[in-house]
Amino acid sequence: MKEEGVKIENKEVTGAFYFLEKVRNSLEVEKYIEDNICEGGEKYRIEGNTGRNAMTIDLGKYKFAVYPIRSHGIREKVIMLKTKEKIRYKSDKLTENLSADFKSNHCFVILHSADNRFNFIFEQLLEDILEKIETYRNF
Repeated sequence: MKEEGVKIENKEVTGAFYFLEKVRNSLEVEKYIEDNICEGGEKYRIEGNTGRNAMTIDLGKYKFAVYPIRSHGIREKVIMLKTKEKIRYKSDKLTENLSADFKSNHCFVILHSADNRFNFIFEQLLEDILEKIETYRNF
């Protein structure tokens, strides 16, 4: 059964987020990203589709995963996904042991055109999260 994300507008944070009620693990999150955000993987792909490209961020009060996806031909943007239950995310091999118990129900997809653009967009996202951390935590 294909997961249908429910788009929810939130005026407190930048943009909207998609609620994924039936997703139970990071591979299902990646499948949703590839099918719905990456247009079936025809234009953009999460390399390897193994969860290893997810960056896991722990700010103490707020944990989330970030999927950087290089995109050509579409607008750079950040898309937030929220799952009903917290799921386990794996990070790259360097931090795999550190993030073995990393669970979150928030995930951001950053569509970017180049690595330096990803860094800029990611820094803006972090600044927004730090300014509004309670808002992000509570939805």
